[in-house]
Amino acid sequence: MKRTDIVIFEITEGYLKVLRGKFLTDQTLQIASLEALRVEQSSPNNLVKLLSSAVTAKDKKSQVAVVIARSQVILKNFSLPSHSKEELQKMISLQMATHVPYAREDIIFDYNVLGQDSAGYAKILSAVVHRDVIDEFLKIFKSTGLTIHQFVLSSSSIVRWFYGQYLEKVKNEDATVGILNIEASKSEFCFARGGQLVYAREIKYGRRDIGADFENLFLKDIFLTLETYLREHAGDIVSKIYLLAPQPIHGLLLEKIHLLKNTGIECLDPDECLLHNKNMTMPKNLPAQKTSLIVCLGAAQESIKPSFNLLPEDVKKSQKLIAQKWQFVKLAALVIFNFVLFFAIFFHAFYKDQARLNDLKHQASQLRIRVDSVKGQTEQLRKIEALVVSNVSAVDIIYGLYEMTPKEVSFQLLFLDKEGNLTIQGIAETRSSVNDFHRSLTASPLFKDTSLQYAAQRRFFEGEITDFKITAAVKRPEEP
Repeated sequence: MKRTDIVIFEITEGYLKVLRGKFLTDQTLQIASLEALRVEQSSPNNLVKLLSSAVTAKDKKSQVAVVIARSQVILKNFSLPSHSKEELQKMISLQMATHVPYAREDIIFDYNVLGQDSAGYAKILSAVVHRDVIDEFLKIFKSTGLTIHQFVLSSSSIVRWFYGQYLEKVKNEDATVGILNIEASKSEFCFARGGQLVYAREIKYGRRDIGADFENLFLKDIFLTLETYLREHAGDIVSKIYLLAPQPIHGLLLEKIHLLKNTGIECLDPDECLLHNKNMTMPKNLPAQKTSLIVCLGAAQESIKPSFNLLPEDVKKSQKLIAQKWQFVKLAALVIFNFVLFFAIFFHAFYKDQARLNDLKHQASQLRIRVDSVKGQTEQLRKIEALVVSNVSAVDIIYGLYEMTPKEVSFQLLFLDKEGNLTIQGIAETRSSVNDFHRSLTASPLFKDTSLQYAAQRRFFEGEITDFKITAAVKRPEEP
């Protein structure tokens, strides 16, 4: 990320949350301001007015990220037979036609690779959002003079914040944990493994429903979400569930969720964490907030390398083109400035007295010494480069062996010592395969002094195999 100044916007629960800060050289987030502005009516016009009053001139030059709520995004898990980024992009694009209730041209999607296995399959979590949602955000923010660079998913932000603050609580990084972020009027139940979001669901109940009429429905949705995850991810075990909520409601929650006997539960107070955070520096006089800022704080960390960026490709290309144009303008301005500066120096030097001319000559002499030093260093680098290039690389050896080895031959040991002596041990289906391989090594321009140390046949189940050992020396390029 080229810009260090960031601005995070989250619109939820009747609030416009704004975080301003920048990343220091050690990737610590220094927060300049953190506030939640009340939104009386969440119509586009009201949001534009509120944004216009909150946005500063510096915000328009910063890296802007907007949080997309989980309720506006469809999450889909796939297991696809490829590790190639280009192939996965095509496969997921094709999957969208059958797994999303929208036309392909009406959606924007991104994906995150959760893991890869030895069978060649990649586990994928994709995030899909309708283009109308993104276009509405782009329109609103453009009206205030802001350019959105990233759309960050709220669920990924919660996971990033949790692992940034409580990583030491997750004893086994490969274990699956549940993270239930409880806000005033809604909650979000996320499941993560190894710091990556695996599954998430938004629950339309929150803190205000605990101890009230909808408490049982709230608890039912919590259990239903857990059951859905375990059903869709058969064989997975949730090692622990962490409840992110203010301290006063912890006792009520633990008392109500006692039915989760097979899963450990721990309550964490995000407000307390704000006072003792590890990866962020907070303002000294942080005002009291009436709503949770977990998503905003996590989105700031996500903005470094987002799990999902739901910014449309055409917008990305447009922003890239504008950035290139600005770079061209800056380069042209720099060339013109240097041109003017050159003539200014030329005429200045022309009318200077002899003393100034002598001073310039002295400076030129000093520069000449430096240039000679640089030339000497450059020549040394060329010699070193020539020396390095003259050696046969391990890649050449491996490629050569790959080309020469019969398909009936398998290696058990390949050893190349510092002197360039190569030892090969392996097995072959037939003795003739060993002889063919030995002849290929002998005829190869890469090796010399090739010797078949032994080739012994032994019984193996219903047939025979041949154990062999061959030694050779790697030729240097200057050797005939």
